[in-house]
Amino acid sequence: MSRGLGRWQIGLLAALEEHPAVYLADLLLPNYPRAQYVALHRAAQTLADKGMVDIWHYGLAGGTNSMWVTRPGYTGRPTRVPRRGDVGGWCSQVP
Repeated sequence: MSRGLGRWQIGLLAALEEHPAVYLADLLLPNYPRAQYVALHRAAQTLADKGMVDIWHYGLAGGTNSMWVTRPGYTGRPTRVPRRGDVGGWCSQVP
């Protein structure tokens, strides 16, 4: 039984309230630990499985900025690449 959305999921949804599409890596502060990116990736995948977000990739490009998340039904890429950590202001609140 789930206890609701986690902190990373709530933060990701908060960022998508401000922007229709965001790159995952741009939601983290500079020099983020890999574990934080993995946690954010897992949160995005869980939200996608629930139909709350859509996930997009640059083919097989690899790297951390080849994946972005959008509101459901939005098909565009992020129009502005924000500085890392400034989207939603929520990433500094997540341990």
